[in-house]
Amino acid sequence: MGDITPFTGGLPAAADLNALASAAASKPSNNTMPFLKLSKAGEWSYGAEDVEVEEDSIWAIHPGSFHHGYCAWERDEDKPAALLGELMIPISQKLPPISSLEDEDSQGNELAWQRQVSFVLACTNGEDEGQNVLYKTSSRGGQTAWADMAAAIATQGAKDPTTIVPLVSLKNESYKHKRWGLTYNPIFEIVGWAGLDGTVAEPEAKKPAAKKKTKAVKPAAEEVAEEEAPVRRRRRRA
Repeated sequence: MGDITPFTGGLPAAADLNALASAAASKPSNNTMPFLKLSKAGEWSYGAEDVEVEEDSIWAIHPGSFHHGYCAWERDEDKPAALLGELMIPISQKLPPISSLEDEDSQGNELAWQRQVSFVLACTNGEDEGQNVLYKTSSRGGQTAWADMAAAIATQGAKDPTTIVPLVSLKNESYKHKRWGLTYNPIFEIVGWAGLDGTVAEPEAKKPAAKKKTKAVKPAAEEVAEEEAPVRRRRRRA
């Protein structure tokens, strides 16, 4: 993997690796940034047109874009999902207690607040090279992936503070939920590290893995995922 295109949009010169505090203030504007989504079928896409993420694409996660906060969605199952309230702040700032938030919006709708996290990614190759997207989620699996990524950046920074930009491949893992059935969680698989200037770090030499005897049996969850997965298309809607 060669060098990648550097980030744009006011990148920080350095990051506070304990909370990424100094970088958080330089997060690129996401007012019009398309959302990155993992569908119920386990497919990654972004934007209002649901542009499907290329299978071999590599994405760089902006180390200064980690935010946390709360969101409140309308509970009426007979209506389309609507965001009633949201509070997102850099992780350098302490979250207010959820009990301090308003119970109702200006229209009298009940606000059922829940935790939400986010970060920004930029595609480094393929058709989407240079595309910035916002990953924002309130799911348990998404919050776990977000926290794991923050921890990975901190660990990398302790080893080499010049390469704290994780380069990831977008994956997923599935499990059988008692109520919702086959459910997918996001996986941001780290395939390398880069500097804020776009320079890619040389990969560490790895020892060959010991060979293990395994049975050629495909996991049941994987079989279900393959059976239910629709034909992949680059764009879902015109």
